[in-house]
Amino acid sequence: MAEVKNSFLASKMNKDLDSRLVPSNQYRNAFNIAVSESEDSDVGALENVLGNTLIATETNFGANATVIGYGVDEISEKIYLFITDYTDTSPTNLTNNQAAVNQGISSIVCLDVKNNANTFITLVTGRFLNFSTTHPIYGVNILEDLLFWTDNRNQPRKINISKATSSSTYYSTEDTISVAKYAPYQTIDLVTENSGVYTGTMKDVVSPSTIGGAAGFATTTVNNASIIPITTTYGAFATGNIITLQPPNTDKIPAGTQVAAGSTATSLNTNQAVGVTTPLDANDVIVFSPNPDFINNYSGDPVFLKDKFVKFSYRFKYDDNEYSIIAPFTQTAFIPQQDGRFLTGDEEASYTSGEVSFMQNKVNFIELIINFPDSVTGANLNSNFKITEIDIIYQESDSLALYVLDTISLDDITTNHSTDTFYKYRYQSRKPILTLPSSEANRVYDQTPVKALSQEVSGNRVIYGNYVNKYTAPNHLNYQVAASEKIESGTLYTGIDKEYPESTLKRNRNYQVGIVLMDRYGRQSDVILSNVGSDTASNNFTNVFGASTFYFPYRNNNTVGDVLSDVGNSIKIQFNEQILSTYSPLQYGNPVPTGQPGLYNSTIGNASYNPLGWYTYKVVVKQTQQEYYNVYTPGIINGSFNSIAPNSGFAFTTLISDSLNKVPKELLDVSGNQNQFRSDTLLYNVVNTTGTSPNYYNVQGFPGNTNNTVTTLSTFTDMGGVTGTSADNAIFQVDTNPFLAKLATPVSIGSAYATDFNFNLTVFETNPFESNIDIYYETSTNGVISELNAAIAVGGGNTPIGFTSLAYLQKENQDPAGTGTSTGAADSRYVTTNFKPINQASQQIDNSEITNFTVVDGGGNTRTSEFTLELDQTQGDDRYRIKINALGSPNNGFYFGPNASTIEAYTFNMKVRNKDDNATADVNGAVSNSTTIIVDNLVDGSAGNGIFTGMQVFNGATLLGVIDTVTAGGGGGDATATFNLVNPTTVANDVAITFKAPFASLQINAALSNVDPIIDAYNLPSPQYSTMPNPFVTFTGKNGSFNTAKNTLDLTWGFSVTQAAIINAGYTIVVNNNPSGSNAATLQIIRGGGTSDIVTLSIDKTTGVFGRLTGGFWSNLDVVITLTDAGGATVTTTVNLLTEPGAFTDAFSTAFDI
Repeated sequence: MAEVKNSFLASKMNKDLDSRLVPSNQYRNAFNIAVSESEDSDVGALENVLGNTLIATETNFGANATVIGYGVDEISEKIYLFITDYTDTSPTNLTNNQAAVNQGISSIVCLDVKNNANTFITLVTGRFLNFSTTHPIYGVNILEDLLFWTDNRNQPRKINISKATSSSTYYSTEDTISVAKYAPYQTIDLVTENSGVYTGTMKDVVSPSTIGGAAGFATTTVNNASIIPITTTYGAFATGNIITLQPPNTDKIPAGTQVAAGSTATSLNTNQAVGVTTPLDANDVIVFSPNPDFINNYSGDPVFLKDKFVKFSYRFKYDDNEYSIIAPFTQTAFIPQQDGRFLTGDEEASYTSGEVSFMQNKVNFIELIINFPDSVTGANLNSNFKITEIDIIYQESDSLALYVLDTISLDDITTNHSTDTFYKYRYQSRKPILTLPSSEANRVYDQTPVKALSQEVSGNRVIYGNYVNKYTAPNHLNYQVAASEKIESGTLYTGIDKEYPESTLKRNRNYQVGIVLMDRYGRQSDVILSNVGSDTASNNFTNVFGASTFYFPYRNNNTVGDVLSDVGNSIKIQFNEQILSTYSPLQYGNPVPTGQPGLYNSTIGNASYNPLGWYTYKVVVKQTQQEYYNVYTPGIINGSFNSIAPNSGFAFTTLISDSLNKVPKELLDVSGNQNQFRSDTLLYNVVNTTGTSPNYYNVQGFPGNTNNTVTTLSTFTDMGGVTGTSADNAIFQVDTNPFLAKLATPVSIGSAYATDFNFNLTVFETNPFESNIDIYYETSTNGVISELNAAIAVGGGNTPIGFTSLAYLQKENQDPAGTGTSTGAADSRYVTTNFKPINQASQQIDNSEITNFTVVDGGGNTRTSEFTLELDQTQGDDRYRIKINALGSPNNGFYFGPNASTIEAYTFNMKVRNKDDNATADVNGAVSNSTTIIVDNLVDGSAGNGIFTGMQVFNGATLLGVIDTVTAGGGGGDATATFNLVNPTTVANDVAITFKAPFASLQINAALSNVDPIIDAYNLPSPQYSTMPNPFVTFTGKNGSFNTAKNTLDLTWGFSVTQAAIINAGYTIVVNNNPSGSNAATLQIIRGGGTSDIVTLSIDKTTGVFGRLTGGFWSNLDVVITLTDAGGATVTTTVNLLTEPGAFTDAFSTAFDI
């Protein structure tokens, strides 16, 4: 048979020509063939190819399952299918999230064609995938081992194929599959809280003593003595200072050892014997007022942070080597040396040098507390968020660079913090380990769209098209701002005064406070400002909440309290309405949706489930007035520097050293021989000098809105001064011909010239540099919107958050039936001064109601019956006072016993209502077993806040319910309102109802004060020595408690460790008030070196029995006896022991039993 050969090099099917005319390298028709591309002789030959094999249909994945997308990995020969049986039937096909309606199932499955062609592996399954048959998935890409997809319904997502293949439950939440990673929003905490007690974590662990403390070393060995020969190395100690060794050693110096009276620079008297268990050695380091944070042999760098302003943050690393954005930074971690206090000599050094030398960072150790997301424990951090590491970020104020201090591994977290909801990192003042790329400094969010229709990969980059890149934010929020002192107590207290103890809000500045909203993955809104309009300044004089932009002035008078006790100021924000957003996703061709994302909700099955809603908020502040200088001068002369007549129009001050550079000369339009200049620098006097001859001193300055201009800047002689005259007395360093500044003073400052004028530190602030950069600065204030909304819901109106400053003084000697009125007086029941509630702006609430007054001590015992809360309305407002109650014997009165620090520490709990927020209205339409009520004729309370969530609604004395939501009207000034109660109620039409503000739960913490014990009168026998009885005398006393059943408890007798009269007589003493194995305190009086030169006295510590003297020499001795109560208070009495001439010796008396 003839063999026919043909090749099909053209690889072309041709059906246009008759089969007889088809060229030899083309073909007419073909099924399941391929044209060979071999380089051998069979090139162009037809080859059979494998046909399709039916593996499964959509019904294999469920009766109504639909494959809405697929991806193919040709290299590994795997097919990925996106399957769902859910159809979003909402008008936009976007509104009904599958997890919210809790219907159907969505999955991603894989078919391994090469290795297992008949088995589908489920990679991910769950309603959180939110697939819908209305949104096919067109964008599917595989990049290395990652599967990316987007469906124009959800945010872009991805999974790790290997990890999903190993476990179909590896991915179970939106957080774990989103391309944009969870963005940490919480700032690192620099404060810890334990049972309401806050402690800052910025510490000085290098200095042995606290501010104003001292240190020295023993010059000789001390064995069981109360006097230590000492050489002081720095500082000066004072009576009452606590004494410790460094490092501490209680065997040498027992705990509680203090400096006793009579000490000198070389001889230290102590209140108890030292070196009893272990002798004190020469050169042992002794510290006075020891630093409780001191770490001996500290391994960190003690000076690394000394000249730095640093702040800290962190970021998460995820399981596919992705990093989150960087969390908000802390405020500057800075506490000035000496805690910012001027000590002896500092003022003169400041005006001499022009700088404050101790304005350097004392911090050298910081505990950085990183809170885990959603308060998960360390054991669940990886399973919930796929976090594998935490980088701790460091930045210095003068640098844009970001550094990594350390990287915390998952092993460290799960091993050492498995049950904690935070990680505590101990920063030991060390240098960072690496520098981050500059792009990280500007990476404020993952640039991942909200949703996208198309997706492609190019050069290992994922590219999205037809996308929505941001949400629509509210135009305004209803909030107000104020500036006032930091909150130190109450329900809003967060320990800010402990976290940043020396930080404050700068005065004489304009501030604009805005809010930024964020979703869970870092997408942010623009800055949102308040829609509240206010013409009232917001400052700490009126304490009112104004609009989002305000000016914070200088103090303008001295009625604001003691400036030395000022804890600093901060901005307060009062939200009047909840942050709301209605989910309304954008859709092409439909103008109705707003693009609002709604609010975040992660509860699957909840109708409000919404993983992409607004999740957190943060506060940002714009403040364009930047750098300024402090000018330090040696006093201000009011008027002429050589005339005693003051002049309110001008003043003089001397500019020395660096202060002269801070007030530069204006050098425009000057002549060549000009020696007097002016300066365009404005000065604000913040520390003034005052007083008259010879008592000059410095005080807080109150510039208000006034400033001082420098009209003349020249040397003393160019100002017309002549050395050797009376002017010398008022000009600092006049012999150096210093520069003087003549100031125009709209308000009189300084002191008039006098021949005995002396110099005190005065301070001016210069006008700040005004930046043209219109930028908001991120603060460390942020939080979760749902928590804020919950607080707003119960905190409408002017809710009480604390009390005015009150003095609590409760002494154990107070008479519970006393009639006196002075706080803490023995004849008075009162233990507090008058106090009133205050609101968020620190305004006093004059019209209030307090109920549920209870008292619990530190041991958890109820003590309510022992106290009364008294209402005082005699001054036209509501004031309160706490007093003690008479209970009758044996519990009539208080006692400061050994456990008083616990059982006599009290927490006063009470519920407080602001009655100025109460309102009235009439029911407009009968209500029958319904939660909805409509009212008219609404009359606000005097505070003008309308009605709000949490208010109680009364029909006369009958409680109808509590407001859940106000759905219409009800704002301040509105005449009508519609609201819903928590539970249904029934009320007739036109009934007058009353709205009462919700109660706030507040606390006052206080404690009982100890009172000095009392030594009862006693009679000494005569003669008083060798013939005296044994015991000589039995002392009795009382501990100071009013309670007669307890006033003799827990008293301890002993000997004073000073015994000044005996020491001044030339004797040496050894006091042992805590002898081992004995209940008798002893005093040895030593005259010489032999045993016959020692007299020993003893007293029973419990019974007060004072025994006969034993020893070998006699004298007239004034012995000081001590009585100490359970609280450590000590009183003394002096006993004179007189040797009568010719008296028998003690030995003779004993031998003959006289």
